[in-house]
Amino acid sequence: MIDVSDFVFYSGIIFSFQSGCGRFIIQISESYKSTLFIDQLLDFLVSDNENKSKNLLYISPKSKKLGTIEFHNVTFRYPGSVHNTLNKINLKMGIGEKVGIIGENGCGKSTLINLLLRYYLPTEGYISLDGIDIQKYNLKEYRKLFSGIYQDFQKFAVSIDEFISFGNMPNLGNIKKLKLSAKKAMISNFIEVSPYKYKRQLTQLFDQYGLELSGGQWQRLANSRVFFLIRQYLFLMNLLPL
Repeated sequence: MIDVSDFVFYSGIIFSFQSGCGRFIIQISESYKSTLFIDQLLDFLVSDNENKSKNLLYISPKSKKLGTIEFHNVTFRYPGSVHNTLNKINLKMGIGEKVGIIGENGCGKSTLINLLLRYYLPTEGYISLDGIDIQKYNLKEYRKLFSGIYQDFQKFAVSIDEFISFGNMPNLGNIKKLKLSAKKAMISNFIEVSPYKYKRQLTQLFDQYGLELSGGQWQRLANSRVFFLIRQYLFLMNLLPL
């Protein structure tokens, strides 16, 4: 026989030990789950570096007006899949042309864009820029020609000018480009009337007076990054005013 006080005391110790063991096991399983993605990340980084080593050509927008993108019988199948996501796609887009790609969920719209940006390699066929296979271009210089905004974009607790400048940070201090990019994304009026304007902090994560935006405002702000990133090329091709 043991006293009630002893029973309560030892029971508390046992329950605390069980709870600690449970949390420990959960933490181990979560850590193991996280490590499963490390190999994929390393493989991706190595693959990216391998592409960068193919410096067969060097794009120089200053010396040439780039403009024609064409898909030549492009087929793509995800690893492990038995079905093609894209099958023999032929598509031609010219400079300054607006193209809308419409289709049901899962039909390959995002995959097509990822192929264009060289995140994926075609299973068959190839994509050309001005008649040259895009795989032959310097990857870093090639990607400077594009800026993509996906539906699921990331929110950052930084100032407005830093948020817009991501991808083109050397031009962070160029207020003229910032204003013009925000104007093209139809968010400039909102920024201009707010305190500190482009230096205003986003979110209240680090600043209790930070700016909290609506979903639509975040989307427009993300869109302004597109104009800020590709603006140097649009100037050269006379598509936008200085």
